[in-house]
Amino acid sequence: MGLVIALASGEFGVKFVIPERMRITEDAAAAAALIDHDRALGWHLSIHQYRLDLRPERQALLDADIERHTRDLFENLFRNRDPGARTAPDAKPRTADPTWSPVVSVERVRCGKHDALCVIHRMTYAHGDEMIMGHLLVPFRRGTFELRVIARERSATGMRESLILGDSLVGVNDDRMEIVQRLYQRDFDDAKHDARFPDHPLSLVRTELREVLDADRVTVLESSPTSPPDEVVLRELECAIVPPARYLLTARAPSKKLAQFGRISFAGTDGIQLLTLLARRDKQLRPTGTEPALLDAARNLASDVAPETQNLQIEVRALPDAGGRTQVMAYRTYDDPSGVGPQHSAFRLFVPEPGRLLIIAIGTGQCVPKEEMLADLESVVASWRPLDGEPSPVRDSAHDKKPWWRIW
Repeated sequence: MGLVIALASGEFGVKFVIPERMRITEDAAAAAALIDHDRALGWHLSIHQYRLDLRPERQALLDADIERHTRDLFENLFRNRDPGARTAPDAKPRTADPTWSPVVSVERVRCGKHDALCVIHRMTYAHGDEMIMGHLLVPFRRGTFELRVIARERSATGMRESLILGDSLVGVNDDRMEIVQRLYQRDFDDAKHDARFPDHPLSLVRTELREVLDADRVTVLESSPTSPPDEVVLRELECAIVPPARYLLTARAPSKKLAQFGRISFAGTDGIQLLTLLARRDKQLRPTGTEPALLDAARNLASDVAPETQNLQIEVRALPDAGGRTQVMAYRTYDDPSGVGPQHSAFRLFVPEPGRLLIIAIGTGQCVPKEEMLADLESVVASWRPLDGEPSPVRDSAHDKKPWWRIW
């Protein structure tokens, strides 16, 4: 059954009413694509297992995540632009200016009794190509519902900016004009200009999102997500951890082998940071004296990438024993073959009990600094504890004095 039917029936816990003007072009189990030919815009509907953290006290961190991940996406699309695009070979993206942002707006909204998030940002912004994408993200108990609205202008790009800029000019004499005030991107993007430029991609995206909310097209049938506890107990993995800020356990139920946490920024597929706990059985492993075996396991784990992956670089090293247990670390960087841009991941491996290997890993785009990612991983390792109530056996006060991730 396709997603459109599932959303119409509320099978996922979310109902969505599609306007008659939208034509369905793709309908799979968890995603659907629609198009409005008359208005030259597209919709994409999807259900994701990752949960969105919308707690007000985390808003500043959410804003920062959205900024850096949309910036990363914008730069990646610029690097991979069509060779026939009307840009000079040595051209730089607009984000080369650190004061310019691809983010147009971030707004907390309501879908009935549920908190939701609207994000509008630029995907491309060059002569002959401007693409705007808007996201409506609605978290619910079983994951996150996402509506994307995409509009693109390939001909008269810059018309909105030119005419608005012209309004700010005043004649000084017969042959000279002066600007009344300096205009910034936010001035050109102001919603007050949408009525004047109804066919502009930004006007179209903003109008579509507003119509979806005003018409109550989204209805969440479940209760609102509850605030997660600071410490998450993973009985299947026989341990508990404190995830870093904004990491929430996914809708996929943990198993004896895997538990995963996601940190969503602006979308359900892009700009996500993943925290994963993996357990593996190997009767030969012991908590101590297993350094060679753990180094081999770390190297194999870090090498496990798609065949098309490019520029893979791996670092593996042993760390000082802590709590009577040997532990090793792996770090890798690579270019993802799907085109999402440079990625990196970090892994910590140790043996909590004979015959059982535990792996804690974090992975995301390289727009997240290496030191920040490694520090988050270290905080998870430091918080780890077995469910028998013992303190974490992998934490070592020596690491607190000289954090390994700052000297790597």
